[in-house]
This record gives sequence, C-alpha cells and structure tokens, in this order.
Amino acid sequence: MAVTTKEFSLNHLAIIMDGNGRWAQKSGLPRVAGHQQGVETVIQIVDECVSQGIHFLSLFAFSSENWGRPREEVDALMGLLLQFLSSQRQRMLDDGVRLRVIGDLTRLSEPIQKALANAEKETSQGQNLTLILALSYGGRDEIMRAAQKIAQSALDGDLDINKLDNKTFFKFFGYWGYP
Repeated sequence: MAVTTKEFSLNHLAIIMDGNGRWAQKSGLPRVAGHQQGVETVIQIVDECVSQGIHFLSLFAFSSENWGRPREEVDALMGLLLQFLSSQRQRMLDDGVRLRVIGDLTRLSEPIQKALANAEKETSQGQNLTLILALSYGGRDEIMRAAQKIAQSALDGDLDINKLDNKTFFKFFGYWGYP
C-alpha cells in the first residue's frame, strides 16, 4: 500500500516569547539585550509568515505576571514595544499586516495604549497577515474578564443565561476568533 502525503498550509502560528532575558544573562549581556534580540527575531518571523502565506501570527509577548519584573526591565520592554510600533509601521502597511492586540490593556500607560490603538487602526486593512499581540495577558485574568462581561450582559438583559453555549461564551473573550 502506498502512503501519500497531502500538502497542507499553516494558517495560524502562535509563539510564547520567553527566555530572551535569560539568554542574554547566560551570554554575559544585560537582560534588555535579550529583549532587543527578541524584537529582531519577531521582525524575521513576521516576514517569514508573510512570505509563507500564514494568515495569523499570535505572539504572547508580555504576560500579566511580567508586571512583577523590576521596573527598569518593564520600562525597557515598553520602550521596545513603542520602538517596534514606530519602526515597523510602514513595513506592516506595505506587507499587508494587520495588527490586533489582546489582553488587559488598561494596565499599559496611556501613550502605549494610544500607540497600539493607532497601529491597529492604521493597519486594519491589512489582508496578508493578522499579527495578534498578547500584552498583559493571563488565562485566569481572561476567564475572569469574560465572566464579568457575561454577567453584565445578562444583567443588562442582552443575554439569556439559559441559552449560553460555547460559541456565545467565547465571544466574550478577547480577540481569539478569526475576523
């Protein structure tokens, strides 16, 4: 019996960005150097996703637990985020990359929230790749926010709690579905 393989295409790639700071320390560099290298790697991955026809790239970049890092490191990470948004803006537009951001963005500074909102708006027409950036995210936090939204919707009379199903439940989460 002959075995055949079917060609398949990868539609969604998800990456948990972890270990950049530890890599830098092991290499005798400051932790921020590892984060800077991580940004360079992200740029390469985005380019490769576009060239390979991958439609969704989720980058889990900054978890809610990361707020417990030293203030200087958090500030450096936020600075790198702003730098990335600024330096990659035109490239995202040229390459048809749409940026979406998920997580508890209320914990981010106002300038970062504005920069993210502007980048989402400016890139909203991108159709080659949706880059989903998870910031200040955590599974438990996400479930709690969804439960609060569900409860509020039920209290407002917009949701019959007896008709809650999986499809409806997941609509209350951050951006996890495909557009």
